[in-house]
Amino acid sequence: MNQVILSGRLTSDPQTRQTKTGLNVCNFGLAVDRPNARKDNPVTDFFDCVSWGRPDGGSGLAGVIQKYFHKGDAIIITAGVLQTDQWTDNTGTKRTKYQISVQQIEFPPYRKSAEAQPTAPAPAQASPAAAPTFLDDEPPF
Repeated sequence: MNQVILSGRLTSDPQTRQTKTGLNVCNFGLAVDRPNARKDNPVTDFFDCVSWGRPDGGSGLAGVIQKYFHKGDAIIITAGVLQTDQWTDNTGTKRTKYQISVQQIEFPPYRKSAEAQPTAPAPAQASPAAAPTFLDDEPPF
């Protein structure tokens, strides 16, 4: 079983691009605090994440993340898969990169504070060939 569930904050604004075949790809970094870390010595793990959108003009999950999330915003990845990419760089060194392929997200609950609250419902789900699924009856706009 390869299943990832994470809750953290974006380390930078999401970067979205299109592949040659028209798929939308959104990359972002995620900082996750370890729950068992001591308060005087907190430990944070950093993850590279990727989400995909539809090639038929719809933005899919990649578009939802691009539109509603920014650096420092909290996000909950409720379904993801750990992927490994391996390659040989220009110097002949074998390289490995791990990333989370995000398949479903939720907007986190907000405390009563000065934080901005998105107007979109949660959760949203998508796969490279499918449109996002919203569990609420309304789209995220």
